[in-house]
Amino acid sequence: MLRNWFDRLRGESDEEAAASESSAPGPAAPAVPAFVARRPLISGRGEIAGFEFRLNDATQWQLINLADPAAETAFAVALMGAMRTTMQAGRVAYAALAPDVLLRPEVTQQLGPRMMLCIQPPEVLTTATIERVDALRMSGALIGWPGSWLAAVPRRPRTDFVALQYVGGAIDGLLAAKQQWVQTIPGVSTVASDIASIDDLELAVRSGVSLASGTIATAREPRDAKPMAPHMQRISRLLNHVVLDAGNARIVEQIRVDVALSYRLLRYLNSAAFGLTRKIESIEQAVVLLGRNELYRFLSMLLIGAAEGRRLSHALQEIALTRGRMLELLAIERGTDPPDGLFTVGMFSLLDALFQTPLAQALAPLQLATPAQQALLEARGPWRRYLDIAIALERHDFATAAQLGEGFGVGGLERIVVLSDDAQEWARQVSLDAVL
Repeated sequence: MLRNWFDRLRGESDEEAAASESSAPGPAAPAVPAFVARRPLISGRGEIAGFEFRLNDATQWQLINLADPAAETAFAVALMGAMRTTMQAGRVAYAALAPDVLLRPEVTQQLGPRMMLCIQPPEVLTTATIERVDALRMSGALIGWPGSWLAAVPRRPRTDFVALQYVGGAIDGLLAAKQQWVQTIPGVSTVASDIASIDDLELAVRSGVSLASGTIATAREPRDAKPMAPHMQRISRLLNHVVLDAGNARIVEQIRVDVALSYRLLRYLNSAAFGLTRKIESIEQAVVLLGRNELYRFLSMLLIGAAEGRRLSHALQEIALTRGRMLELLAIERGTDPPDGLFTVGMFSLLDALFQTPLAQALAPLQLATPAQQALLEARGPWRRYLDIAIALERHDFATAAQLGEGFGVGGLERIVVLSDDAQEWARQVSLDAVL
């Protein structure tokens, strides 16, 4: 139970926790751990600037119904720990917390630069509490308030940013609120959460919202499918050569006639991240050294990175990398399906959003295995479950992720969350410049 999890976090034994729980009043809660969910925060340049952190719905239900201050404090400390990992990587960490929890000493001492905290004001908020919250800026953290609350209070507190609401799937209201606040408080940053589609996410950042997060899903098929650019067609042909096991000489010839591709391949192999002890100077050496699986992986990443023309391209590329690595790790953990094939499924699952074309059309030039086509185009088949798990985690739907992971041979939800975090960290650390 949640109390057991928090008790272990505080160092209490299972026996002590059980004894405490048996005498504790209040409603029983489902046995769901307090997983911290992360969702990418996208900047105005269309890049992942950091992550929004929140706990899953089941844990929120438990905290509300248990009304346990110790549990609230323990969760907040765990949340801060997850946020600090992101901050140490040079990225922003964003979360919303109630002031009575945030002002507890165990929580306050966890604050630091690049942390953005949206205050969830209670019905009654005293001037003294507002002043104590304001003092937290000395830690380097940025303090913001919900725009709907700020608009209703007679005396507006100091705010580093305004949190905007996306209500009823209507982006127009959010953008109108953003415009109002930047006029009311010149220079103020704005943060929008829970935006329901890629199209609205892109509109938000194009319209000047400082940071935005939401669902990575296309709202509709593009009206006018864009043709694949010539350099992307060349990469697709090379991918097919690798799949169809063409000879090295033919693959080398196709790469050598493309100066930019040759340069990127050699730069990739000679980068510090690749860790070779000797310099690779020819395409022939590169193709032999990489082997077919790694060459296919490199070309897949290059195809994803070739997408242009939309503000969110960089963010979507990193999310595609995360999906690919997540599916690969699940396949390695399970040990029954090819990890390289699942990496491809995860990577190519966002081609429609990246290329702004129907997914079937984007995949048409590629010779994908039947299970990959089934998973991507028909939402079925033996590989679809992997992708559904990754998408459920992106949506903070831990209940669905747990249900999909049950009996899947990957160690349950707790292990799935660990693999998801590893995939996100891998995607962050991958130097896309070494590929793109």
